[in-house]
Amino acid sequence: MSTLRPIGKWHLLGALGMLALIAGGCASGMSTTHGMPITRLTGGQEIPPVGGNNSGSTDIVITLTKCPVSTTSNPCPQAFGTVTVTGFTATAAHIHRGKAGANGPVVVTLTKTGENSFAVPQTMYVTDSDYGAYNDNELYVNVHSANNPNGEVRGQLRPTP
Repeated sequence: MSTLRPIGKWHLLGALGMLALIAGGCASGMSTTHGMPITRLTGGQEIPPVGGNNSGSTDIVITLTKCPVSTTSNPCPQAFGTVTVTGFTATAAHIHRGKAGANGPVVVTLTKTGENSFAVPQTMYVTDSDYGAYNDNELYVNVHSANNPNGEVRGQLRPTP
């Protein structure tokens, strides 16, 4: 025998449903199916800016993992992730070191995996200095094209929380 009045039961079910939707939305945030943050790539972030509607996204992150060869238990910063672009044919992609609004040197050359997709090479480790730059928002992804060999789209990498 139900102790809830019929109207009270619907209010309770509605409230629980809304709570589930809100909790699910907050938990997922802006991420890929791998749970990594997504960084948007645009021509407007290039230095100098590149016009047009070309774009891309990346889920690249750098995390501390077990070092492949180490006599200590110190972790090593390892890069993971992919890049996908649309609107142009990509020729190359890299992770560069530089603040937003400034160009910088290549840190990692990404591997082309499709016509407009790239990935971090397997077991790609970066220096402790580059890991510090990543945590200070000073690494960016730059994707190049034949029309813009210095960079077609770009996006600053954001460290995972």
